[in-house]
Amino acid sequence: MSKPNHGPSSAASPQAASDLEGSSVAEAARGRAWPRRMGRAARRGLRSGALALAVIWASGALLHCSLFPRPLAWLLAAVYLAAAGWVWGARRRGRLGRHRAGGLWAGSLVLVFLLLQLIVPSNQRNWVDGQQRLPWVQRDQQRMTLHAVRHCEYRTADDYTVRYDGLQFDRRQLESVWLVVHYFSAFEGLAHTFVSFGYRDDDRQQRYFSISAEVRREVGESFSPVQGMYRRFELMLVVGDERDLIGSRTILRPSDRVYLYRIAASAEQVQVLFDRFAQRMDQLRRRPEFYHTLTNNCTNTIVRQTYSLTPDRINWLDPRIVMPGYSPRLAFQLGLIAKTREGESFEGLQRRARIDPLARELGFGRDFSRQIRRNWQSHDAAGGVGR
Repeated sequence: MSKPNHGPSSAASPQAASDLEGSSVAEAARGRAWPRRMGRAARRGLRSGALALAVIWASGALLHCSLFPRPLAWLLAAVYLAAAGWVWGARRRGRLGRHRAGGLWAGSLVLVFLLLQLIVPSNQRNWVDGQQRLPWVQRDQQRMTLHAVRHCEYRTADDYTVRYDGLQFDRRQLESVWLVVHYFSAFEGLAHTFVSFGYRDDDRQQRYFSISAEVRREVGESFSPVQGMYRRFELMLVVGDERDLIGSRTILRPSDRVYLYRIAASAEQVQVLFDRFAQRMDQLRRRPEFYHTLTNNCTNTIVRQTYSLTPDRINWLDPRIVMPGYSPRLAFQLGLIAKTREGESFEGLQRRARIDPLARELGFGRDFSRQIRRNWQSHDAAGGVGR
């Protein structure tokens, strides 16, 4: 009787099964490890990105710090970048531990931040023409007197006479508020926004005045969005005639675009909104503040005052607030902007709201405010927007 044939394949079968099982376990382990590796890589990328932004911010703060002469500021910024680069390289090569490198970066950022706090805002500087006086409101029950209302008489953009007057009205005569958006750049996100209030004077004539949050510049200064992040400019509210604040941005700037939107608000809401702006004027007179390009700009100021008009909470990180040029679309979405037609899209409303061609046609006439509202007046007469 012959013995069974146990060939090589039969002898290797247990080993092959073991190898196959081990291979499956390894593949499963690699499959589980892949998300962990990706997660670690993502965390490293986020840390590196945040650190790079912090270093850029700190070097920019040194470069634009008003405490130092310009050559010294350049030198300090260059030294800071070189030192940050050395720490980064030493950490990558293992010459510095993670905690020690992190301590050096954190300590340097804190020092730069504390250095900026030495720069304090002031209302006592050599201001440019048209920004010397801060407006304020005097109250006598319902009677309001607006002081330092500006109305520049323009001959050209650089040749004008600055005049200030007082403006009196009964608070209960306030009945409308308007959003003005001025685009001055090819980049749509860059714009200046401000508001205009409408009221009936004692003769029942419609009048308007504008309130604009602006950079308050010293003689010789020019605005820079980058410098605006480093405590370089004070913030002010300018109260002025529409021929000044709107006319100068339309008639004298042929390449700019300006839009005028009516805010959907009742007369009572308009009056409360004016009270909030009046309080803001008083705050800035008593305690000056720095302008900030991202967190304390023209649109932030308006949104803070109009917050109660929106039923939904506002996301302060929304790019349409950070970038003022996108704010009209956000206001339309929130129902802040009154529609001229039922079911009208934002694009259709935007075409109606553009006023700069009309303003250039009109010039600085006394009927300026009424004429730039032609598209809205026809709708008001039809009952589309409450007067």
